[in-house]
Amino acid sequence: MKDTVVLYTWITMGHLMPMVEFAKLLTKHGMSITVVIVELRQNQNDSSFTSKTVSRFSAANPTISFHVIPPSNDEEGIDAVFEKLHEANTPLSYLLRSISETCSVRALVMDFFCTYALDIARQLDIPGYFFYTSGAYDLAMNMYCPTLDKTLDKNIGEMGNEKLYFPGLPPIPASHLPDHMHSRDNRAYKIVMYHYERFAQCDGILVNTFESMEKKAVEAIKAGLCLPGQYDGGIRVDSFLNNYLHFEPNILSTDQ
Repeated sequence: MKDTVVLYTWITMGHLMPMVEFAKLLTKHGMSITVVIVELRQNQNDSSFTSKTVSRFSAANPTISFHVIPPSNDEEGIDAVFEKLHEANTPLSYLLRSISETCSVRALVMDFFCTYALDIARQLDIPGYFFYTSGAYDLAMNMYCPTLDKTLDKNIGEMGNEKLYFPGLPPIPASHLPDHMHSRDNRAYKIVMYHYERFAQCDGILVNTFESMEKKAVEAIKAGLCLPGQYDGGIRVDSFLNNYLHFEPNILSTDQ
């Protein structure tokens, strides 16, 4: 059977574009790639945008297969977005089973807000990796947020300019964190915290950075400092931009 890697993301340009660039990088090393995109249609214009965007990417990258999972509903708001991503697990499972009939799926690489799909990877015995589309400093901070949450006796929004400390980062004033992190009662806070907690459960993380630019953050992540007590041997992190000319495809093999 031919080996293939499935990349899984959603129709938001800041997440889709980096994933497509990653797909293009993998094809240069002879890999068969399928990009699966969850559509988040909330009106007819969204549907048209998805169709045009995927058509454009397909035409520009004929060696990459693109597949769109339609939304489970047309509801709006952050709850609806993540409900659609969660409910996309069922069609994703069917699709992966179908691909597996003709190919050996070597890995499922998920956008870091599509971590629900890790359950499907586990069910199908497929290695599951997270792809973090922002840089390593941001990743280090967010990986540590669940630990920080357990140590604080008040909401971040009540701390003003008190300094918060994250492994591999300089001290950050509490007021500088995104608004959705300011209160535990915020629905968005609970949702992102769920996804951040799942970083400890994947087989590895690929981060969109140059390691030489964010060395301290990458070292802290690799050493397991951002997931204290959860990774005795550290976590596997690969910086694909840093290795653009020296990319090792075997980072996605099952023996790593």
